[in-house]
Amino acid sequence: MKEILLKVGGDTMFITLNENQGTIRSSFLEDSDNLDPELKNMLDAIESLVLAHACAGINVQSIPDLQGLETSIEAIFNNKD
Repeated sequence: MKEILLKVGGDTMFITLNENQGTIRSSFLEDSDNLDPELKNMLDAIESLVLAHACAGINVQSIPDLQGLETSIEAIFNNKD
């Protein structure tokens, strides 16, 4: 089992990997019941992509990966309307 903690801005993602599968939790979706459904779906998609990359062996903790992740999340929040 491998555990990965990602810090993106003021939020965190926690990934647990077992062989080629895993789980992910993030502070983005902690209070997802109060999020706009479209925003929640976009953040779910980002989480799924990050988890898929981690399961495939991509270093999701690399500086370029974290910068891309942060840019994507900022774009979601900036263009949610």
